[in-house]
Amino acid sequence: MTTSFGPLEAIMTSIGIFGILLILFVPFIIWLWSLFWAFGDAEARGRSGCLLVILCFFFWPWVLLIWVLLRPDKRNYY
Repeated sequence: MTTSFGPLEAIMTSIGIFGILLILFVPFIIWLWSLFWAFGDAEARGRSGCLLVILCFFFWPWVLLIWVLLRPDKRNYY
């Protein structure tokens, strides 16, 4: 008796558990890194890093894209 796999089973078999974890883990790391970067960038530019992180937490990547396009010049501390 032969068992035919459907398309989902074939994908799951070829990727394996490591591939599935990698597919889930990499976007999470990118999201987390962008929150840390946004906080540091906002603080360096004299804006509230906490507010930006809260907005990025809920509306990522749109707020991050708007921040990159409209962010103010960097402050110079001499």
